[in-house]
This record gives sequence, C-alpha cells and structure tokens, in this order.
Amino acid sequence: MFIFCLIGQKIYGEDLTLEKAVEIALQNNSDWKIAQKNKENTFLQKRKNQSSLFPSFNLGSNYSRTDAGSIGVISPQDNYSNSISLTQNIFNRKLNLLINQTDLSIEQTRYIDYQVRHAIILAVKTAYYNVLGLQSKLDFYKDTFARDEEQLKYSQNLLEQGKAIKTDILRAEITLEGTRQNLNTTQNDLRSAKMILNNLLNIPLEKDFQFTSKESIDDGTKKILAEHFALEEYAERAKKNNYQLKVKDYDMNISKANIDIARTGYLPVIGGSGSLGWSDDKPQFNNREWRVGVNLSWTVFDAGLTKTSIRQAEINKNRTEEEYMKLEKQIILNVQKIYNDLENLRNSLEISRKNLELATENYDIVKVQYQNGLVSSLNLIDAEVVYTQSKLNLLDAYYNYKVKLAEWEDAIGEEI
Repeated sequence: MFIFCLIGQKIYGEDLTLEKAVEIALQNNSDWKIAQKNKENTFLQKRKNQSSLFPSFNLGSNYSRTDAGSIGVISPQDNYSNSISLTQNIFNRKLNLLINQTDLSIEQTRYIDYQVRHAIILAVKTAYYNVLGLQSKLDFYKDTFARDEEQLKYSQNLLEQGKAIKTDILRAEITLEGTRQNLNTTQNDLRSAKMILNNLLNIPLEKDFQFTSKESIDDGTKKILAEHFALEEYAERAKKNNYQLKVKDYDMNISKANIDIARTGYLPVIGGSGSLGWSDDKPQFNNREWRVGVNLSWTVFDAGLTKTSIRQAEINKNRTEEEYMKLEKQIILNVQKIYNDLENLRNSLEISRKNLELATENYDIVKVQYQNGLVSSLNLIDAEVVYTQSKLNLLDAYYNYKVKLAEWEDAIGEEI
C-alpha cells in the first residue's frame, strides 16, 4: 500500500495537463482494461483451436481383482493393464476455418483497441475542457467580485460626500450579491466537473489538481478563427479512418466465414489413432498388443440442422452488411453535423470576441463617466452586465469549440 501511494504521488502530480490526463486514463480506465482482457481471450481461443491440429497422447493404467467363486474363477485373480494411445486429426475442415476466423478476430481487436482508446480520449478531453471552462469562469467571477466590492466601497464614499444616493448603494450591494451567488454556483459546478474527470481517470474523486493549458484563450481564439476544414475531404477520411467502421468491416468478414463453417456440416471428419497396451496378472509389461486405425465420421442425415445453420449464417451476414451501410451513413451524417457545429461555434466565437472588445471599451468609458458624476450607477451596472455576459459568451464559445473539435477528431479517426 505504501509503495502504491508513492507511485500515485508521482503519477498524480499537482499540475495536470490534458496530455497527462489522457495518459492516466489509458493506464487506469476500466473500459481499456476490459478491452485488453478481451484481446487476451481471443489469442487464447486461437491457441485452443490450434491445439486440436496436433496429436493427442494419453497414458492409461488399470488394476482389477476377481474374487474366487465368480463364474469360471477358481482362485482370486489380479489383472494389470497399461496403455499408450495417440489420436490425430487428419481432415477437419471446420477446425481449420475456425482458426482462420480467430485470426480475423485477432486483427479486429487491434481496431477495437483504437475504438476504445478514442472513446476514452474523447471523454477525457470533454471532461477536461469542461473543467477548464468552469475554472476560467470561476477566475472571472473572482475578479468580478473583487471589482464589485471595490465599486461598493467607492459608492459608499460618494454617498458620504453627498455625491451619490442610497439607491446607488443598494444597486451596488445587489450586484455584489449576484456575483457572489454566481461565484458559489460556479465553484460547486467546478467540483462536480473535477469529480467526473477523476472518475474517468479511475482515481479518488476528491483528488485535486492544478489545471494548466498550453495556450491562452486569446491565442487559442486566434488559432481557431484561422482554422478551416474542407468537409468533402474529411468525410472521405472519416470513411477510411473511422475505427467503428473498421470493426464493423471485420464483423462482415467474420459473418462470411461463419457461412463456410456452417457448410462443413456436409463434410466428413477423418482422424487417425494408434495404441500400444500390456496386460498381465502381475505389474509387468508382458502380453503386448498394438492397434492402428483410421476413423471416419460423416453425418448422413441431421434433420436439416446443417441447412438451417447455413441459412442463419447467411441471414447474419446480410444483417451485418446492412449494419455496415447504416453505420457508414451515420458516420458521414455525424461528420457533417459536427462540421456545421464547428462553423457555428467559430462564428459565435468571432462575434463574442468583437462584442467583448466593444463591451470592455464601453464599460471603461461608463466607469470613468460615473466616477466623474456624468452618469448614474444604473448605467454603470448595465455596462457591467453587458461586459460580464460578453465575457461568459466568449468562454462558452471557446470551450464548446474545444469539445466539438475533440468530437470531430474522434469522428474522422485522427487528431488535428
């Protein structure tokens, strides 16, 4: 336990970047561990099928005693027997096809790994950006609260000087309490978002981190506004790279193999066998006897079982092909939808940035006018409300775009 804690302290440092969060999730996430167990089980299934291709050796030993008085037995008799036997598959088409099918399943697990990996990365990115977004809002509300406190004190001084009225103080107090409420709500939302992220990382929910980003919101916004994706190009790349589609493609190949496997019900199974045995009334190797044989098993009548199995396999194949085409359409539709969402969020981000510039300038002007007694506190509060909403709109647009970009990367099967 002590060693585990030390390792945990080393892995879970105070600073948590997005890359580190993804790394921890891939190490600890339950879905990833389950995928690895499934892969291991597929390899073991192949080994199990392959073992039937090799000869099987068996050793046998038996002792029996017949008491006197039995029919034809005058005195007690002991009987010792020992044997060595060998069996070998000579022709078993079904077994060979099962091994080939297992090879397809093993190849499929590679893309299942990618699929699970991308799902985990998408979930972590979404949770991480939610935390960053709420953290940015919390920092903004803290600055706003400090500014509102300062404004309340300033208004109180003006009231003492006879340059303000009581309603100015009341408005400042109401604004301050409103910011306090927003601050408390955001703190609670941030705690919940961190717990969701910690759950994805499979670490204690109460574990806290310092969250850091590689770029500022201003730099990130400029980069986003300079990005542009060609829908047609990425739609084709999605069909080529999407791991869900690759997994379903292997499902089709496996369903085709199942038809061939079902058809082996019409084929014979041929095996060889050999044995060497000894029997005596004493534990010694006398009275040796050996046998060699070839066994053939061929089902002549199975009441339509093979025919039904083939039909079921064909139905499953057709169903899998329909699922593949449906999934392909869904992926293209999803890419188009995410593309439209990205364009909308990019436009919203650009508008929010311009509005914030205007709201900031307006607030600075109104603040100076208020300090000079040219406008009332109501004008100042209105200017602050517009500035606050513009800032929050920018933060929402920025981090919503980040989340949507993660969905875009997942949909096309590659990282931008």
